[in-house]
Amino acid sequence: MTDILAIGYSLYPGEGRDAFFDDAARNLFLGLTLYLCETPSLPRTMGELLRQSSGKGRPVKDHILNIIKERNCCELGDVMLNEVGEDRQKVVQAIVAATLIDKDKAETLCAQAPVLIAKDVPEAKIEHVEAILKGAGAQIETTRKSLPITQWDGIGLPPLSMECVDALSRFTSTSDNTLSSIMASFNVPITIWASPIVDAATSANDFDLRDIRKKLISIYIGIPANKLAEAKLLMNMFYTQLINLNTSRLLHSTPELRYTCLMLDDEFTAPGRIGIIDKANSYMAGYGLRMLNIIQSPGQLEADAPKGYGRENARTLVTNHACQIFFTPRDLRDANEYSEALGFYTFKAKGNSRQLGGKADGGRSESESDQKRALMMPQELKEMSQREQIVSLENTKAIRCEKIHYYSDPVFMDRLKSVSKTLANLGRGLPTKKQLESVWGSGELSVAIPLLNLDLHEAIVQDRSRELKANEVTKGIDLSTLAIDFSKIPYPSGDGIETAEVEAFVNGFFDALDLVNEYEDIGTAVIEKPAFDTGSTSEALPKNEMQATAFQDEEPVAHTEAESPAPSLIPALASASPLTETVKAVAENERGLDVADIEPAEASDEELTKMRDDFSFCADEIMGEAEMLAALDKIDEAPEYINDLQNRPIIDLSLLNKAFPASKDSITGQL
Repeated sequence: MTDILAIGYSLYPGEGRDAFFDDAARNLFLGLTLYLCETPSLPRTMGELLRQSSGKGRPVKDHILNIIKERNCCELGDVMLNEVGEDRQKVVQAIVAATLIDKDKAETLCAQAPVLIAKDVPEAKIEHVEAILKGAGAQIETTRKSLPITQWDGIGLPPLSMECVDALSRFTSTSDNTLSSIMASFNVPITIWASPIVDAATSANDFDLRDIRKKLISIYIGIPANKLAEAKLLMNMFYTQLINLNTSRLLHSTPELRYTCLMLDDEFTAPGRIGIIDKANSYMAGYGLRMLNIIQSPGQLEADAPKGYGRENARTLVTNHACQIFFTPRDLRDANEYSEALGFYTFKAKGNSRQLGGKADGGRSESESDQKRALMMPQELKEMSQREQIVSLENTKAIRCEKIHYYSDPVFMDRLKSVSKTLANLGRGLPTKKQLESVWGSGELSVAIPLLNLDLHEAIVQDRSRELKANEVTKGIDLSTLAIDFSKIPYPSGDGIETAEVEAFVNGFFDALDLVNEYEDIGTAVIEKPAFDTGSTSEALPKNEMQATAFQDEEPVAHTEAESPAPSLIPALASASPLTETVKAVAENERGLDVADIEPAEASDEELTKMRDDFSFCADEIMGEAEMLAALDKIDEAPEYINDLQNRPIIDLSLLNKAFPASKDSITGQL
């Protein structure tokens, strides 16, 4: 929660005249982010946060209230019996089947109509109760109500945390006029995620910012010059998480924290003021976070926020840099500042004087005095060669030296030759400017960067999927495009894969397939039910017949006379009740089934004798007693396991990405 608020402060700093709306927007950011974190089926991305704040096609207030209602409230119903109807006995049997009370109490309830016969019935079971009672001819009325969940029953998603509900409730409790102003403040900084490119680029990552002091990691962020305005927010969020996640423990406080992180920023002031750096530059060095910032002029730092850091904060930022490198200045003010920063030195100045007139006409005198002079005058700094630079370190005198140009230094050129064949053919020689530009333009020095699959990202976001076709399977399957979650499958890697790792991978793979292809009641008119009898084929049953079959399979719950009537619906029906037998008979008749078709008669003794006579062995195939006993012993023996992993692979995991023959079963894949 603290990390979420830290990101919220980078988005909504709460400074200026709109502090109230920034605080309210930050509260909404907290509530929606907690909702995403507590909902595994939703991606935890800024793009999804923007989509949730848009209301998903409904007013945002109604959308958020519906979220709280679905997760933290349970829908219950009270069933009232208004009139018994024509067949009183049938209604009594229906009440017994629905509430599992005894027949006498059901008779009493029918005599007292209108009367409440079922209280606090869960929403999922209300339709079953209504169907049973209406099928018996009773006139009923159901009153639905919503109550907060006090204890989760383990079905579905758990209720939202109180912190999440409180944050969302604070937002929904405001007036409509104030709510619209809060939404405007909320959407301003995150509108950039309306771009599918930004959404896809920030939807996942392959590194953890908490590991930068634990492992040797290099992270490169490239921002095109024409995208600096949009990237300002992204840079602020990146540095906010980078610094906040690595300033909880000092460097070397634990054995795993052993590396220093260098944050090298070219054109440091281009994205404007980065709030976390303005606040943390004075103490981040103790946590192993060092800055190397490149700017054009000190005036860029001293500009007022949000373009710069202000005069005082810029001075603090510069002071916390132990080393400064000055290049040849172009502006006189910069030259004056550099000259003052280098300081002054004292030198001996000699003066000559001559007297005129009098007896001492033509006499001369000489004097010597200490004088103050800048180490380098402003005009001298401006006249400095472009190949020179001045290094200013703390506790050290300024150093005037020459720059290192990578194209003229063998150490750096050898690194380029290691990745470029054209430069490597030059041997020990250095390339000319033309040769270097040619290699640069040919792409030999570039690194392959995987491109974003925007179509796949939009299919995932919009939850669009289709059946994979047979001709697509023969070409090979990209596992990342399947609508299956492979993130939790333990993929084996390295040499010497253990048998347990292979089994865990195979089991996880098929579990993921089973999770997608499992049978679900989707509320359609026809539902496919798998056949439990291997000797029969499955048939498409209407939904009401499926319900009737489900009623038959459930076990009845016995109640004694001393027990009170069940206040809510029990998900079972008494199998011995006449109503159940009636439903069963109706279901069988609708399918056109006879009892003999369902339960075939046992064979008679004459039929068994005929079957035995018709079945005979060939003389050559008859197995002797000794051979039969040997075969039985061989079956009982455990198979020998040959531990030869080095010479024989257990399983070729690369087959998962190769084409395999098309089958009749369909696999669901993303568009």
